Amino acid sequence: MTTQTIKARFQPYQMRYKVTFNSQTEKENAIGQTVTVNSPLFTKHYAKVKISINQKFSAVGTEAEHDVYIAVKHDKRFDEMDYAKLTATIGNDDYRIVDINAVDDNYLSYDMITLRKVSGHSGT
Repeated sequence: MTTQTIKARFQPYQMRYKVTFNSQTEKENAIGQTVTVNSPLFTKHYAKVKISINQKFSAVGTEAEHDVYIAVKHDKRFDEMDYAKLTATIGNDDYRIVDINAVDDNYLSYDMITLRKVSGHSGT
């Protein structure tokens, strides 16, 4: 889906949800198999971002149909990381980060993050 624009400000009550950003590392389990596990990096509060009806209709039938959009206070760590190697955990669900639209205009800047649920996997 195309890059989203987000409103300039969110009210504090909207930033009541928590998301944990993870890096994926490979570890050996008890029987000697190499498995990919999420290693938590940091947790942020986020606001849910709603998309327009037009954007919803445009996404029908594509991979983006069930994407989740969140906004977090701008964090310089996103500028330094390869978001393709990050995952996000909300509750017990794991998400792949599709896009991070990082905006650092002023101290009230927010980053728009597009998440896609990882199928067949939940938890760490």
